Amino acid sequence: MLDTAPYLQEINNHFIVDAKVGRQTHDAVSIVGNWSDTDNLAPNILVGIGTNGTIKQQELEQMMQSFGRKRQVFWVNSYVPNRPWQDENNQLLKKANRQYKNLHVIDWYSKAKQHPEWFASDGVHPEPEGNRQYVRLLVETTAAIYHD
Repeated sequence: MLDTAPYLQEINNHFIVDAKVGRQTHDAVSIVGNWSDTDNLAPNILVGIGTNGTIKQQELEQMMQSFGRKRQVFWVNSYVPNRPWQDENNQLLKKANRQYKNLHVIDWYSKAKQHPEWFASDGVHPEPEGNRQYVRLLVETTAAIYHD
């Protein structure tokens, strides 16, 4: 998410990106809780967490509770090949997508696995073209949801 911030802000300079290298879900729970407590959450939320480790059910539930039911939450699933948590995280998000009406999972995994050339040699971190495609997917998916 950190690398995509400039691309997101090109599209809309009102985007607020709070990203950090290596952030874990438990860190995001505190951040989201603080923003919620101070009424600083936007009506639309984009979450890109799960690349660096396991998303726990309880953490996801805490975040969704902090977001509330009125906000639309767009959560990007994980593409981290050869990491043990990738499939577990994506299954959890798929299940949560059915549970929360305001949660929309953006399927980065399916798109990314078709394009290994978008990634650095570690297969995880997108190169500039991968970042552009990531943002493109975000824009296309959110536009489709709002158009329906």
